[in-house]
Amino acid sequence: MRIAPVLSLTVLLLGSQPVLAQATLGELLEQGGKRLDKAEVQALLVGATLSGPTTMGGDVRLEVKADGSVSGNIRGVRSYGVMGTWKLEDDARFCTDLNSVGARPTQLSSCNHYYRRGNDYFAADAASTPDTQVRPRQVSR
Repeated sequence: MRIAPVLSLTVLLLGSQPVLAQATLGELLEQGGKRLDKAEVQALLVGATLSGPTTMGGDVRLEVKADGSVSGNIRGVRSYGVMGTWKLEDDARFCTDLNSVGARPTQLSSCNHYYRRGNDYFAADAASTPDTQVRPRQVSR
C-alpha cells in the first residue's frame, strides 16, 4: 500500500468537511434567514461578482453583468471558464444558463433563490425543501 495517495485523499476529505457541513434551508430560516424578493436580488447581484462553494465541493466565481450576461470560472477537480446569460424571474428566482469554455463544452443551468441572514448571503436551489443545503455566497463590487 502506498502511503502518499492515502494521505492525499485523507487531507482532501478532511479539508472539504466545512463545505459538506453546510446549513440546511430549514436551519437558515429558523436562524432568522429571509428570502430576498426580486428587487433585493436585482440590487444585490446585478453588476456584482458572486462567489462561493458549489454543491459538488468546488468553488464558483461569476461576474453578473447588467446586459444579462455572466462569465467566470468554476474550480473543482478541474478548473474551467464559463460564460452565458442570467435572468431574474418574477418570483425572484435567479437563473443562469452557462456553457463551459474548452474542448468539451458543457451546458450548466440552474435557478436559485437567495437568502440573507444578517450580513451573510446564501443560495438554495429554487426547488428546495427544508432539508436542502444552502451555499454561502460572497458578493463584491
